[in-house]
Amino acid sequence: KGLDLVEISPTAVPPVCRIMDFGKYQYQEQKRTREAKKHQRVIEVKEIKFRPKVDAHDYDFKKKHIERFLANGDKVKATIFFRGREMAHPEIGRRILERLVDELADRRRVETMPKLKTHRGAAKRFKKTGTGKIMRAKAFKRHILTSKTTKSKRHMRGTEQVSDADKRKLDLMLPYK
Repeated sequence: KGLDLVEISPTAVPPVCRIMDFGKYQYQEQKRTREAKKHQRVIEVKEIKFRPKVDAHDYDFKKKHIERFLANGDKVKATIFFRGREMAHPEIGRRILERLVDELADRRRVETMPKLKTHRGAAKRFKKTGTGKIMRAKAFKRHILTSKTTKSKRHMRGTEQVSDADKRKLDLMLPYK
């Protein structure tokens, strides 16, 4: 008759089998998954960027964008960008984000509260000595070590001092004195 013995749930005790047309069964499964994909919606994370010195009109304009994104069912990530000396006043950015959370209280649910991202990556890669020098690992250390001679590998070990031009930038990034 063109029917097959199909194992439905192999983990059950005893395993469950049915006699059916396997080709028709596969077609119906594909049809169900296509129908399920048609009705699902992918939630995107939209990002809105603010500055600490944002003007009232710019703030309202960006807030309307956030309201529209939330109405469409998307998630929104609000970011405050600090440059240079603005980093000395993170409370300004926190106030902007808290004001935004308060004004959107009826339309949103906060997943994570505001947090300050710092240059922790720089703190991991660079070390400050007791004399104030900044040291880093030597360059090209991990690039194709199999093709390098033992002598060149030995010269790549250890650390070296950062140039004066880079030292000024790194002094601002490193969180400790």
